[in-house]
Amino acid sequence: TNPVTEGSNICQMDNGSPLYTLNCQTRRPDCLYGIASYFSSRDENSNNICDNGSFFTDIPYFYWWIRQIINTN
Repeated sequence: TNPVTEGSNICQMDNGSPLYTLNCQTRRPDCLYGIASYFSSRDENSNNICDNGSFFTDIPYFYWWIRQIINTN
């Protein structure tokens, strides 16, 4: 996928943030696809500290496990 804002990435203290699609008409969150896991630090060809990849937990993959944990707690 491509970032909504070109060149955007997660960075320090973004862990746990949502990755979701936006409703085109309202620009409100539509569907949760992931949770920010970690980022890869600086690419040696760049001056930015957080520009070498963002990694997310795949919510659809873990959906039934998450539901099970929620229902038991």
